[in-house]
Amino acid sequence: MLISEKTVKDMRAQLQERGWFHMQSATGDALFSLAESLGSVVYETDVSVRKESRGMVTSDKALDFHTDHSLVDYVAWFCIKPDDRGGDTILADALDAFALLNDDDRKTLESVMLKEHVVFENDPGAAPLVSKANGMLKFYYSFWLADKRMPPDCRRAFDAFRRALAGAPFHRFKLRRNDILVVDNSRILHGRMSIKDPSRRLRRLWICSTPLHPINEVHHEYANRSKSSKPA
Repeated sequence: MLISEKTVKDMRAQLQERGWFHMQSATGDALFSLAESLGSVVYETDVSVRKESRGMVTSDKALDFHTDHSLVDYVAWFCIKPDDRGGDTILADALDAFALLNDDDRKTLESVMLKEHVVFENDPGAAPLVSKANGMLKFYYSFWLADKRMPPDCRRAFDAFRRALAGAPFHRFKLRRNDILVVDNSRILHGRMSIKDPSRRLRRLWICSTPLHPINEVHHEYANRSKSSKPA
């Protein structure tokens, strides 16, 4: 399935305006075509429930708002097997929560460092909750990796952001079979409701404008597909 130039333009416009793009009745090839129009696919993951895993992403429990790896520009999902009874996707704009904070807390959040799983070569292992790049605010929010020993002013600002996020508007919807969802990972926080059908399965891509190299190779379901397809 070739992706039209109009679809690519629509995706870029929606990513810039609201930070996320949702496409229905697509294909795995369409997922990769859209991803390649944004940059390089640097990591690919099968998102499914694994009873033996302790990971939050692979559990059937609800997952609160967060971003993925701080070096990743966009996250894209392709719904292979939906959960008709649960697993609803939730999205929140970090800018909405940030706007609810006072000036002191906004400034302090730039000093709040959150741990990061080391995935790529030369990975720093930590990132600020708020930073700026090309005049734009960027957010990295892994609430479960926050240092419990952070300074009191950082803890106050961090807790204020969490409260603001809980009170900010959010979107909730259910991914259906063959749906594609793309989010701006430096702005949109994502999560999900608890999963009722353990056979639910998504394909997740991490996309970067600059190629990154994972420390460990990961399985690529579409690794043998043709790379020659370009947006029409």
